Amino acid sequence: MKKLLLTAIISLTAVLYAQTLKYDYIVMGTKSGKYIETTETINKKDQCIFRLTTKSEIKIGRGDRSLTLETETVSNSECKTFKPIDFYSKSQQGKSITIQKGHSENGKFIVSVKNSSGEASKAIELPENVIFFGNIFYKYGFKDKIPDEMDILSEESLAVTKLLTNSKIVEKNKIVEMKYNSIPISATVNDKGIPVISSIKNGLIISVLEGTDIKEKFKAEANGDIISKSSIINSGIKIKYPRKASETKFEVSGSEKNGIISLPYQKTAETVNKQFVTSYITASDKTELKNPEQFIKTNIYENSDYPPIKEEAKKWEIFSPAEKVKKAVNFVYRHISNKNYANGQLSASEAYDRKEGDCTEHAALLAALLKASGIPVRMIYGLILMPDNKFYYHNWNDVFINGNWQPVDSAFNMEKADSARIALIVGENSSFEREKIGTSIIKFVGSVEISVKESK
Repeated sequence: MKKLLLTAIISLTAVLYAQTLKYDYIVMGTKSGKYIETTETINKKDQCIFRLTTKSEIKIGRGDRSLTLETETVSNSECKTFKPIDFYSKSQQGKSITIQKGHSENGKFIVSVKNSSGEASKAIELPENVIFFGNIFYKYGFKDKIPDEMDILSEESLAVTKLLTNSKIVEKNKIVEMKYNSIPISATVNDKGIPVISSIKNGLIISVLEGTDIKEKFKAEANGDIISKSSIINSGIKIKYPRKASETKFEVSGSEKNGIISLPYQKTAETVNKQFVTSYITASDKTELKNPEQFIKTNIYENSDYPPIKEEAKKWEIFSPAEKVKKAVNFVYRHISNKNYANGQLSASEAYDRKEGDCTEHAALLAALLKASGIPVRMIYGLILMPDNKFYYHNWNDVFINGNWQPVDSAFNMEKADSARIALIVGENSSFEREKIGTSIIKFVGSVEISVKESK
């Protein structure tokens, strides 16, 4: 019976056309991996389906470690309209595995994200002419006019975004300039409609079709540390002990100079060419938290419902909120004894069990412990000044205590984080925000210059 069923399924499916393209990845000037893209036109139950399968493997240096990122994505769309039907994606970053799925249902796209800690789902409203991001150059060939604005469904961020485009023909190639969440993306497409070179953020990430002669500026180094390469040199006064700073004033310039957010403990002021940021270790004014439950609920990364985490938090029931924060920060700092860059995005439970990770794992575990203790907490992504006089991308937390948000940093065992840092993005306490955070951070890489003007 099973064999007959298999034969029936095969007879209803026919591959009418297939093509495979292979690309080299260059990340921040470093040869980093491969990318394979396969397209198929399939006739399935009298429906024509365009299938795009991508496989990538990227190996990047992170401090004294290297991290391998492997991803496989399969998306299915209607042949003529390229309307999304469904997709499946599996990604592995070090020891962390994430599976994302989506399918069209009654005019909406139902998406889910799953890791070892749990699964979450949501529905996305689909605009009429939306297409998968990966299908742009398949729907619009070399001679076709690409719309100046279109709706794109990202297979990574699981969200619909407006894409702005501008294209022109130069000799035998089409040059396409795009803006995705304000991130510049450019692509050179040959007369066969195949992208031969794609560049994100002016060369931050480059993909090159195998066998393509590329210009000298695109040639890559043999290796490199992405943490060091993405750092920003402080062009102002040097702070000898940045972890002791209680008030710091910064001057920010560059194309993303106005992207710095204001927070209760981080004040900003703008001029035409610069933004001025003053960071404090605590907020001076008290405020009301209108939706505390939003910052206590669990998600698949800060999974406060994990029994060992709940048991740990239970030990602090008799203490005040301030004491709970202090104990949680100290616990995370000591518990994650193997501090390394070998992982991608471990959940709080994974960090708890493995006792390893970098600042992201510290922040995730701290968030889960504080949620289990009933204390509102959120993730903060930003830049931290280190004793070598460079700013590095870093992850810490805000806790709502004593009437306002207080920055804390368990990676440095600080229940009151220092002021030698700049917050860039506030987490939304969602299972779906990690990819969105990643694209938001990319905006700042290579686009800001920072100088310390004063520190106390």
